[in-house]
Amino acid sequence: MSVPSLLDGYRNAEDQANTSFLLETVMSTLTLEARVSDLLDDTFADTAKLPLMGPDNHSTPHYGIVRTDRTGADAWFPVTVKKGYVAHTTDDVKTICLAAAQGFGVSSDEIIVEACWAKNGHRVCIQPTVDYRRAISGTDTVWPRFIVRANYGGKFTASAGMFRDACANMQMMRRVDETTLSLRHTSSFRDHFDSTVKEFQGLAAKYENVVQAARMLDGQRVAVKEFVAQLFPVPENAGQAKQTRYENKVGEMIARLTREQLELGQSMDTKEASPWMLANMVTGYVQHDKGRVGKVNDVERMFLAVDDRLCDRAWDLAFKMAV
Repeated sequence: MSVPSLLDGYRNAEDQANTSFLLETVMSTLTLEARVSDLLDDTFADTAKLPLMGPDNHSTPHYGIVRTDRTGADAWFPVTVKKGYVAHTTDDVKTICLAAAQGFGVSSDEIIVEACWAKNGHRVCIQPTVDYRRAISGTDTVWPRFIVRANYGGKFTASAGMFRDACANMQMMRRVDETTLSLRHTSSFRDHFDSTVKEFQGLAAKYENVVQAARMLDGQRVAVKEFVAQLFPVPENAGQAKQTRYENKVGEMIARLTREQLELGQSMDTKEASPWMLANMVTGYVQHDKGRVGKVNDVERMFLAVDDRLCDRAWDLAFKMAV
């Protein structure tokens, strides 16, 4: 493996930014530990922290994170780190995932694990059984997802999220207390890792906090026009093309809202809706309808939506308007 220049590190990272790798869903009678281990070993390649050299091959204080794919080619993550940075490993991701899965307290063959690379690290989603499904109202139901976002150059986080049946959205409410835990890649990463794993195991119990927050949002009514205006201000002095793109995007979201209202047996109302329905309208658009570069499968779209700032802003606004 050759040591790259600093400029080459950035260039390779950009080339790899939209590249997706192996995706697999595990359902078997193997032990939970074996299933998680096999999936993550198959999905995630080894990574290493290597020094980055300057254009004239002089040393720099910067390091890059590289992984080796199945062909032996190097793929650089779009991050630079310092010497004291402690990178997580695939074994660390396995440990966190096992702790989370065991927190649900169900047998190994009832848990589904999905995983893929993101442009800046590992992504894993753990799904328990339908016994954990909860009704928000009527036939509008959700069930938990344990979401691992192990970023290089950022935090290693695990969250109690949810999957909504009506729209097949996976989402996280970051405003709900005690539903996300994180580790920083500092020199004390290893010292804190074992104690944090025990906290991660308790995240499953925090899922009820998410359900209660969803029910609170669903019990309010707000103006659809006001929600859209705050989230997507009408572009000023925009040309016709930009104005058309804006109208098309908003139109797609409103169409999604009315489809979900119809599916759930609700009145089709584009004047007023619950903050819950409106935040899901945006999340659904980002996950299922938003244009993406290259060939992106459903699970990769799911993780891209979790990382999308627009979804975070929609949930923040939903909570703000529900007060």
